Amino acid sequence: MDKQQIEPIYQVSVTCPNCTFESKTSKVRSSFVKTKKTDTDFCIHYEGENPDFYLVRVCIACGYAYTDNFKFTTLGKQLQERLNSIITQKWNNHDYGGRRTLKDAITVYKLALLCAQLTEQSDVIIGGLCFKLACFYRFKDNVEQEQRFLQYALDSYMNFFQNESNVNVNEAKMIYLMAEIQRRLGDYRGAVKWFDKVIKDKSITDVGIIRKSREQWQVARDQLREQEARLKAEKE
Repeated sequence: MDKQQIEPIYQVSVTCPNCTFESKTSKVRSSFVKTKKTDTDFCIHYEGENPDFYLVRVCIACGYAYTDNFKFTTLGKQLQERLNSIITQKWNNHDYGGRRTLKDAITVYKLALLCAQLTEQSDVIIGGLCFKLACFYRFKDNVEQEQRFLQYALDSYMNFFQNESNVNVNEAKMIYLMAEIQRRLGDYRGAVKWFDKVIKDKSITDVGIIRKSREQWQVARDQLREQEARLKAEKE
């Protein structure tokens, strides 16, 4: 079949971990995924359909929103009661199983963020959802909301390093990401410190991350010098 005749979106059946209701959710065919550019904090801009819009699954019956990375395949009675009282009782069977707009993606990610907090997911999961929301607001050129969710993501990643360091993640990439988020939020001194950690840590062998850290360390260092010079001039 000609690729032009194939829809970029296809549906799969999923079973809700909360209420066990079976419904449809959509995905983007890999052959249609085309990267336009990747920002220095790994925020990916796509041409055409954005596969990130579909990473969150939403149960049409109970409103539970989750990703494959959530730690529970089934929820216990206590978590079910918590979700029911806060989400399900107010849910009116929204169907997000088809094609999603940017607005839809923001809505379902915010719902997934709430569900992640209610079901006590890892800070790294919560941080990832916040970071995707920051990217979505970047696509809308909404700087205020982008920075708001970048800060939430940074706070979650910092909490992860303090309390959940035993979780299996790419530590070098996450340290780099925290540094780059700090730089984007204007905390140049903090960014320099975390980039420096990646550069000097002998246990980190990811050549690509080390190279990126050196590049962004210099950017953050230059911004810090400009900031310090500006503050000094204001005092004179």
